[in-house]
Formats: sequence, C-alpha cells, structure tokens
Amino acid sequence: MELCTKKWLYILCLSDLWVKVVFADITKMPGYRIHLEEGNTKDIVCVLCLLILRAPVQTCCGHRCCLSCVKEKRGSSGAFFCPVDGTEVTEVFPDRFVEREILNLRCKCTFWQSGCTWTGLVREYEEHASRCNFINVPCGFCGKDIPKSRLEEHASQCDQRLESCKECGERVRFSALRKHQQTTCPGTKIKCSLCGKDIFRGQLHAHLERECNEAPVPCPFAKIGCAATRPMKKNDKRKHMENAQLNHITYLFTFTVELGQKLSQLLESGAASVSGAAGVSGAAGGSGAALDLMDVEDITDTITEVQKYTHALGPASQVSSKRVRKIVSDSSAQQSSNQMFASLPSDLPSSSQDNALSKEMHEISDKLTAISLQFDEKFDRLSRNFDALKDSLKMLEKKFATADDVQRNIAVNMADLNERFDELENANYNGVLVWSITNFMKKRHDAIVGKSNSLYSPFFYTGPHGYKMRLRAYLNGDGMGKGTHISLFFVICMGKYDALLPWPFKHRVKLMMLDQDREKDTVESFKPDPTSSSFQRPKKSMNIASGCPLFMSLSLLDTQGYVKDDTVFFKCEVDMSI
Repeated sequence: MELCTKKWLYILCLSDLWVKVVFADITKMPGYRIHLEEGNTKDIVCVLCLLILRAPVQTCCGHRCCLSCVKEKRGSSGAFFCPVDGTEVTEVFPDRFVEREILNLRCKCTFWQSGCTWTGLVREYEEHASRCNFINVPCGFCGKDIPKSRLEEHASQCDQRLESCKECGERVRFSALRKHQQTTCPGTKIKCSLCGKDIFRGQLHAHLERECNEAPVPCPFAKIGCAATRPMKKNDKRKHMENAQLNHITYLFTFTVELGQKLSQLLESGAASVSGAAGVSGAAGGSGAALDLMDVEDITDTITEVQKYTHALGPASQVSSKRVRKIVSDSSAQQSSNQMFASLPSDLPSSSQDNALSKEMHEISDKLTAISLQFDEKFDRLSRNFDALKDSLKMLEKKFATADDVQRNIAVNMADLNERFDELENANYNGVLVWSITNFMKKRHDAIVGKSNSLYSPFFYTGPHGYKMRLRAYLNGDGMGKGTHISLFFVICMGKYDALLPWPFKHRVKLMMLDQDREKDTVESFKPDPTSSSFQRPKKSMNIASGCPLFMSLSLLDTQGYVKDDTVFFKCEVDMSI
C-alpha cells in the first residue's frame, strides 16, 4: 500500500445521502508513515490523518482514529465531527485488538524508495527509524534536512561548514571565508594606505606607530604645554623635536617640579600604609592594604609618565646642569625663563638669576633623588612581600584543587557504594519485584514539568545467576500515552552471568499496579518478541525498554486505591516456567 505524504490533502467521501469534502493537515496527525508488504489496509487507516493507525481508538459511530489525532481534533471543545459520516464524537474507546493486529503486520521502511532495505514488524519500526541511514536529519551547520547516509558528504561540502583560514588559522564559515580574508584576516598582506608598504593586516597598528613615516603622530609634549597639538608626519616630528628641545626641557622641568610635590604628598600620606603592607607575609590584607596598592599604582603611573617624556627628549635628557643653566640664561630663552620663574626677585642681576636657578634646580634634583631612592626601597620591599603572597596563594590554590579532586573521587566512590548497597539490599532473586514509589505526587509533578521524566526501579533477578532486570516508569506517560496515562516498561540489563544464559529472553512478563484497597489491580502481560533487540543479550548497560505506554489511565488514580499515603506500588512477575 502506498500512503500519501503530501502536506495538504482533500478527501472526497461519498454515500447514498451526502457528499462531503474533508480538509486535513496530515503533518500534524501522527499515524505510521510506513509501507505494508501485504494485506488489506482498509480497516487500519485513520480517518483523520489517512495513515496507518497508531494507538487506535474507535468512535461511537464505529470508525477508527489515532489517539493523538483525536486529541488534536478535539481541541478545547472536547468533541469533533467524524469526517466519514458527520457524527459528533464526544467519546472514544481504545481498540486493543486492532492495535495488536497492526503491530504484528510486516512492513517496509518509510524510505524504502530511497534505498533502505529494512523489513520487519510494525512494532519494530520505531526502533529501526531511530538508526535508519536514509532518514532525514538536520545538518549541524546549515540546518537543512539531509538523508543520514549523505550527512557526512553534505557536511564536507556545506556552505556553512567551518574551515580554517590558511592565512591566520581562525575557524570561519566557508561562505564567509573570502570576506574574512578581504576585510578582517590578520594574516592577509595588505598595502599601507599612507606609505604603500606591504604588511600583514594584524601588524598595521604597530606599523603606523613605529615604522610608517607618513603616519600622523602628535608631539609627545603636547599634553604638558607644547603648542604643536596637531598630528604631524614622522619626518616633521623629528624636525620639531630637534627645534623645540629648549621648550620641551622647560615643559619637562615644570612638570618634574609638580611631580616632586605630588610624590612628597603621596609618600607622606601613604607611608604608614606602605610600612604595614611590608609586614604582610601570608594572608590577604584588608582595606588598608587596598589603599597601599592604590597609592603605589598612582606613584608608578606618574613616574612612568615622566620616563615617557624623558625618553621622548632623547639625547637632550642627558644635558648637564651647566648646559641647562647656559640654555636658560641664553637670550633666546630669556622670556620663557622669566615666565617660568616669576617668583624670583625681579631686581636680581642676570648672574644672580642664573645662580638662583642653578641652586633651585640642584635642590629639586637632590630632593627628587632622595624621594626616588626612598620610594624604590619601599616599593622593592612591598614587591617582594607581594610576590611571596602570590606564591602562597598559588600553593593554596593547588592544595584546594587537590582537595577538590579528592572530594570528587570520594563522592563518586560513595555514590557507587550506595548504589551497590541499595542493589544488594533490595534485590530479589525469584523473578518478582514489588516496587514502592514514595512522594508520588511530587515525582509526578516533576514528570509533568519535565524535570524528571522517568524513574528506574531497583534491579531484580530470575535467580542468583539469572537475568538482571528492572522497571522504568513514566508517571506522566511516554509516547502515545504522554499526558494521559502512566507508562510502564520492562528493561533487560547487562548482568555478570549473561554468557551462561539462553538468548533471546523468552519468558512471559506480567506488569501490575497494585490497588491498595485490594479490589482491582491494573494488569498487563506480554510474551517477548524474540526478534526485538530489547530481548537480546545486552551490549550496553541496558537494552531499550519494552512494555506498555498506555499502561494505566491517569484518571483512575483518583477513583481507586492506587495512591495511599502518597505512595504507589508496581509489581513485576517473570514466569520462568515458560
């Protein structure tokens, strides 16, 4: 049988009395999209989605639909009209007989025309679909749906794949690789727009600062008084630095005087804090230590600024005090020197002015030298103690990291021991498990909000050297039972003695939810399908669970005695006589 896979479908329904057109969006109606090998499919097609029935239910007018299609069609009104005869449907009934018939039919994969050769029972189809190489899966780069068998090939050619740039090694999407190399790649060679030299884009900033003679640069003394505030080419800057040496020395001298005053104030106000910080050996300081570091940083920044200006002077910074006195007394600088030292008496002769200036410069120089030595001594002491503190902190970090690793290992080992202890304490070896779930309402709420979808029971065994098993319960349902039923599944687990046991597992399994009023237990039983991977010898810790997604309707929880003292009981019996 071929099933229509178009998104929108018009169906013409004929009878002796009426003609009706049904309009359906079958992408929202989740029946089985499979190809049956043989048999009449007239009675196993959903009248709503026109696909093979999944969890079939029967309407009051005798037609069959998928349970999920009914939910979709009902919406908030709670009723819908049958598309075959127009009857208003307010109630549906599970059709277990048809469900068993469908699950035992043989079918091909949905993608058989694309090349998939799988055939099997309908009940095995979902397991196959999860690993079918012809199913469409989204590309991790572009998001397009690609057949699984072609995904690797597509990924190697996808425009959105990540490629390493050959110039810089950065990972960039293939579609943007050319633009990256043209605009932002630091490893691509470009021409300097000012001098025309070929350089790497990542080195452009350093080139403009250090090499390019055409790059505009400001005078380094513009911030402390130089009138040349506009950027100039490097050749022009060199000429300016040569011609303005006198003015630059004057600006630096004034700035140094102000620096001396600032250093004196900082050292006087912070001496106590620096001394206190010098005594720190193994622990982090408080607010006083924080103040010390702020003062030290302020002093360091100021000295760095002076060094920058001194370096900018070049050979001029090595001028002796005699040369300074000669420059200051020079007629071309007389006006500037008078402005800079207006505090000196105006009636002194020129030689007296020169001597006074020389004496003042020597005093300032000596004072700066003393302050610098004092600062260097205290700063070195603080730096040594700070380095010792950093070493201590590193050692503490290593110890804490080691302690964390030990604690994690202990936690893992304890969890493993607790799990083994619980397993030994609760294990049964007669093929029967009675599983109590306490705090049921909270755990069911966690399942509803998606915090914890399922719970696993303790392990139980068919004998001391028998099969290892457990149950898995979805308190808010799973698959077709989600939101309406409790789903209960049986799981074969990897055991120590699997090599000695017959496979596949063939024993009948009975699943029960116990009525604590002892009136009517909910019971489902099944005989394992020997072809299903759920009952083969486990290759991992657990096989795929198999059981009843529609085990018990949630509506029965409040009408019978299944929940007492916020506790429910599940029971599983494995019939070893079969």
